[in-house]
Amino acid sequence: MTTNHLLRSSAGHSAGAVESVQDTVAEPTLVAPTTTFEVPVVAQRAPLEAMSEAAIRLRRVQIRGLELSVTPMEPETLLATIDQLILSDRVSFVANHNLHSAHIVQNDPAMREFVDNADVTLIDGFPIYLLARMAPEGVDIDWRTRMRVGTLDWVSKVQTLRHLRRLAVIGSTAESNAGAVTHFRGLLPDVEILGVPGADWDARSASEAVEKLAEFRPNLVLVGLGMPRQEGFLQQYAAQLPPAVYATVGGAIDQLSGHQRGAPRILGQYGLEWLWRLVAEPRRLAYRYLIEPWFLVRPIVGRGLPRMRSDISGSAHG
Repeated sequence: MTTNHLLRSSAGHSAGAVESVQDTVAEPTLVAPTTTFEVPVVAQRAPLEAMSEAAIRLRRVQIRGLELSVTPMEPETLLATIDQLILSDRVSFVANHNLHSAHIVQNDPAMREFVDNADVTLIDGFPIYLLARMAPEGVDIDWRTRMRVGTLDWVSKVQTLRHLRRLAVIGSTAESNAGAVTHFRGLLPDVEILGVPGADWDARSASEAVEKLAEFRPNLVLVGLGMPRQEGFLQQYAAQLPPAVYATVGGAIDQLSGHQRGAPRILGQYGLEWLWRLVAEPRRLAYRYLIEPWFLVRPIVGRGLPRMRSDISGSAHG
């Protein structure tokens, strides 16, 4: 059965998106996203009859002011979701939102549409988590939430994917990409792995990467080209991509290869990974971490807070 919805509507989510994983993880019942992103037909869906009628409904939490939406979930739920998206045999996307992406999408409508309407949009950043909690439909969990999921939180556990047979890694330098491929070969001895470096990425590189993917026929593709290039690549070539789960992973390839040391995971509980990265790469990241957030204050205070107060007031009187 074909479909015109790459990033599906709420009806698509409910009917055949993701099989229930209640036996795997304990998750609250979630409600379906309401947004739809139309793109050309790219792949055949698996027959709905082959999939369970029970499905995880991925709740979209709207972040007022910044006009973003995220799908809060824990790493185990994400992995189970990816496993079932692999079975659906179609193109699907896993994206994420942090303050950097929040800044970019204020002036990049195409990236906003792509990220907010991906099959999954992870909370990747403590401020985004806090803003999501402030929403009326926000996640009601403690401040050390595991629903704030960085790339390494789930990529380090890909060996738990039951249906992964072919993995592609796109991005970084040839040396670092090869290092990440070696890492995954040790982690996934029975999985075929393709490495595609992303240094000096241009239109020719993108076209060649799509050709390699079509020949390789992956189940999961990790795209680490940095924001907004990785999202732009997936959006531009969506109609030509073979069926697979495509996850944007930013600079995680360099961390997986050992070319860049990741922040200690405990810092994530306190929302301080940014400080670790800033100290490690001050020239590259100073603007991102010290300047960009100030551009978000006005829309949050000017548009977001009044809406939050109105929503809360409406709920109280409803």
